[in-house]
Amino acid sequence: MRRQTGLRKDAENKVQLNLTPKYLLISPELETLARQILYSDTDITATNPGVINPLKGVFEPVVIPHITDWSWYLAASASEIDTVEVAFLNGQQSPTIEQMPGWNTDGMEYKVRVDFGVWCYEYRGMYKNAGAQPA
Repeated sequence: MRRQTGLRKDAENKVQLNLTPKYLLISPELETLARQILYSDTDITATNPGVINPLKGVFEPVVIPHITDWSWYLAASASEIDTVEVAFLNGQQSPTIEQMPGWNTDGMEYKVRVDFGVWCYEYRGMYKNAGAQPA
């Protein structure tokens, strides 16, 4: 992500975005392995136990249940680049809550609704790796 380029200034010169990934987006299946890699003092893949872990504390793991394979993503901070944009219908960010006495229950029935849309605003703020099943 650091070497990705933005829009061309001219035919020969491209501006490097120099984005630093902040988040590691993973499936629940990769959570334990990711935490071992990101929080270990030493490199878990090294044969010499004294080798420091260069990835310790570099990324913040975010577990996303909708990722169902071995792929993983890196995402830059929103303070660096607007990657994903969320918009709300008529600007209303809080949920609409409706209630009525329950006909089939001895209590109240509630309906909660949030009207929103999400789209990828700038794809260069994320990176996808297809991943491979751990051995």
